[in-house]
Amino acid sequence: MFPTVKHRETGDFMKKKKLTFNSLALGNLKHRKKRYTLMVLGIVLSMVFSSSIIYFAYSVYSTSTEQQKIECGLYDQFGSGADEDAFTEAQLAGAVEDVAYGSTLGFVFTDENDRLSGTPIAKLSEQAKEKVYPVFVDGRYPEEKGEIAIEQTTLLQLGIAAKVGDTITLKFQNQNGFKLFPEVKEKSFVLCGILKDKRANIVWDIENKEYLPSAFVSEKETVDLGGKENKIAYFDMNKNANKMAEIGMDWTDLAANMVYVSGGIGDIISENSNSMAAVWVVVAILLLASLIGIVNTFTTNLKERKKQIGLYRAVGATKRQIRKLFGREALILSIISTPLSLLISYGAVKLVLSRVFDNAYFKPNFWVLLACGIFGVACVMGAAFIPLLSASKISPMQSIRNIDATRKLKNKKVKTQKQFETSKLIAKRNLVISKGKLIVVSVFLVITIVFSSYAVSYLEYAKEDFISEDYDYDLSLTTWGNYYAVNYPKSNTGFTENHKQTILLNENIGAAYGYKTANVNILAEELSPYRAIASENFRGADENEIANLDGTNYKKVFGKGDRDYYDVKNAAGYSGEFVACEIVALDGELFEKEDLLKDLDIDMGKLNRGEQVIVKAPEKAYLTRVSSDYGQYLATYTQRSHIDNATEGIVEIIAEADRDFNVGDKLDLSVLYSEVSNPNYDLTGEGYVEKDGLKARNSTVEVAAVIDGVYQFDSASNISLITTVEGLEHLFPGAKYKRLFFELKGECDDEIDAQIGELGNSIVKLVDNSNFSSNYESRKETRETIRNVTLLIYALVILLFTICGSIINNTIASNIKEDKKKIGTLRAVGANKGVIAKIYVLQLLSMFKWGFGIGFGTFFLSYGILELTNDTLGLANVLVFNPWVIILFGIILFAICSLSVYTKIRKEIKNSIVENIREL
Repeated sequence: MFPTVKHRETGDFMKKKKLTFNSLALGNLKHRKKRYTLMVLGIVLSMVFSSSIIYFAYSVYSTSTEQQKIECGLYDQFGSGADEDAFTEAQLAGAVEDVAYGSTLGFVFTDENDRLSGTPIAKLSEQAKEKVYPVFVDGRYPEEKGEIAIEQTTLLQLGIAAKVGDTITLKFQNQNGFKLFPEVKEKSFVLCGILKDKRANIVWDIENKEYLPSAFVSEKETVDLGGKENKIAYFDMNKNANKMAEIGMDWTDLAANMVYVSGGIGDIISENSNSMAAVWVVVAILLLASLIGIVNTFTTNLKERKKQIGLYRAVGATKRQIRKLFGREALILSIISTPLSLLISYGAVKLVLSRVFDNAYFKPNFWVLLACGIFGVACVMGAAFIPLLSASKISPMQSIRNIDATRKLKNKKVKTQKQFETSKLIAKRNLVISKGKLIVVSVFLVITIVFSSYAVSYLEYAKEDFISEDYDYDLSLTTWGNYYAVNYPKSNTGFTENHKQTILLNENIGAAYGYKTANVNILAEELSPYRAIASENFRGADENEIANLDGTNYKKVFGKGDRDYYDVKNAAGYSGEFVACEIVALDGELFEKEDLLKDLDIDMGKLNRGEQVIVKAPEKAYLTRVSSDYGQYLATYTQRSHIDNATEGIVEIIAEADRDFNVGDKLDLSVLYSEVSNPNYDLTGEGYVEKDGLKARNSTVEVAAVIDGVYQFDSASNISLITTVEGLEHLFPGAKYKRLFFELKGECDDEIDAQIGELGNSIVKLVDNSNFSSNYESRKETRETIRNVTLLIYALVILLFTICGSIINNTIASNIKEDKKKIGTLRAVGANKGVIAKIYVLQLLSMFKWGFGIGFGTFFLSYGILELTNDTLGLANVLVFNPWVIILFGIILFAICSLSVYTKIRKEIKNSIVENIREL
């Protein structure tokens, strides 16, 4: 505490007033309002960025949580056929958490041939309802027997055009534990609610549609007579996955079928990870820049008040008291700045997150706002501590006599000369004395130049990397079942000709084309070495057999232990061997777009009639033995270079064979189709594939052409067949499109795009795991993204240059304030405004020369190294060399700073020479 003194106010001695740190700090703020108003703006800017970090993190979490609740519910995993005792044991052991139960009472659908559009119906406990978190488009949750609520997409897939209050009739199979009774009845319900989709957001695997319910009834509902309810569980998994193993249980012990909620918070965040990462980087850089600005501002302020500090020291103030006094000023300023900074931060985060998330969720929270305010004040105080520490070291004599320059010049050398230019000599002298300031400013200039140059270079790349597809609209499956050798209903999901024609009905669509896929088997009495190796059917061999294989006996392990292969062979009644592969059927337009296909000399008529196919197969196939730390296994390669360059284990060639598919060869093909919808459970005990439900369509085709290469819709297998959509109809009638493309007749606009989008999205609601995308909308979004990125980058660059300019101006202003006596002396000997201003412009030029020289040198060198590294590694360069914009910014910044110097000098010389020399 400072000593008690008498104050004189309005000419009279007043009563004794006790000086405190608060009264002194408030007094300083009161008498330096203008100066501190500018400081408050800088502090607000810094606190906006620091507060944004916390508020952005909280908003991301709350947005993701809210989206999770609405889109998926509040559970991690779903179990059908749940064992309540097993769940209790797992819960007691801490392996699972928050288990809530319900039960399914049956399965409802409307089309016997399309059970995939159906759903289990479930009744839920109150706890399970909280987990499911039903959100209604219309209506309410069922409360009485005979009422039902169904998710919106399920209702559409059932083909029911009903509204709340209508009575709907559905085909119904009664529940029999985990399974269903085969008998199909009809059952009527009153539709009391239409729910927002959740199952469609959770289930990607078509199998899980049979277990995860999207229709719900009242708890008063019971299973029909003779049936047995199927227990279901909604629960959260413990983050420690080893808990289950610790208690000797497996996840399959909990339930017969498990469905993982793939749309959790982590997934929602990861979908936007690139955008959020960019925001985090920008906010962090801006926070760092603003804190450096605060350090500079406080440093300048305290240097200007050097004599005041010296006087405080002269009357007995300690270093700690000096830090405490000026720290109190900084604290008061930051508290004053807090409300405005929080308001701006809230608006900024809301604006940014609305760009990152489609449905950003914002809910002000007192504790989060308090944390933002405390963190912002802490950042400001942390930045202010650096200059406060320096200020507390000033001695009374040093501040009053101003002997800094004298001490520095003892250790520095400034060359003397008989004739000199005043401005240059004094500028050089000042730079020697103020080398520390020069380094700080130059370092910040270097950071600004390097970061800004890379930011603008990336922006140029983003503009050039604008990709436009050949088509305008796209209907595609995100996933579908693809079972070995047999076509099941679940592997034949997709789009029909009717879906294609629905889009074509729009008068603006000029062309529609797509591709289909199916499983097909190439039959042979005995497989050739090439076909055996290329088919990769060597999974059943054990290590002892592998060690003794050579080019003469490797066929003995072909298909060994492969239940799929022998089940298919026995069920289909094949007398010989077969190679299972995929056949890809393209519309004629796609042939013209594929470089590998459009120039082939083929008869499209024969392809369309199913008489010919194109074979895609590599020129050679190598069967290899791989020896690694994990043991030995067999692997097929199709490129010798891949064997020579293999990095995992020792790869030894056992056998190799040349391609034996030739133009004109005859192939015996067999397309198998099963009416059984679920091939994953052996219900009859007779094998994986049920003979009774299996149908075969055999034909002989001719090889029209043989290719070796990758095309856009290529199969992942080594051997595959290619035909036209018309040709596949002869081999496998009723195959569905996996993807459809549409082209406009002319130009598109928002109205046309909205019309076609409505048609496409109506199909998406009917076809599971499908997606409709608009290239027009994509291009529009890309342009908007580029525009937003451009604004963001240039705003960032401008802000960095503004902060940089502020630091430079503060440094020059500090130098001018410190040189008041020097300026007065120069004026006394006849120096004019131009000579004095030139002193500081030359200092400014030196700062820019070092800052820009090192900054651009670093950018040029690092850019060259990066480009050379990418070329060496064969990686794409994501930058376009473009330093010219930053050079222009630098020129503008130098011009503004120079103008500021002239303004400050003009203001300074308005004082009398005596005032300058006296300096007090």
